[in-house]
Amino acid sequence: MTLTEVCAVLTVAIALLSLLVSVAKAAFDAGWKISHEKNDKSKKD
Repeated sequence: MTLTEVCAVLTVAIALLSLLVSVAKAAFDAGWKISHEKNDKSKKD
C-alpha cells in the first residue's frame, strides 16, 4: 500500500471512531438525563 492509501485508511478509521464516540456520548447523556429526572421526581413527592 502506498502512503496515500495508508493515510486514507487512517482517516476513515478515525472518522468511524469519532462517530462511534459521539453516538456513545449521546446515548450516555440521554440515559443520564432520564435517570436524574426520575430521581428528581421521586424526591419532590
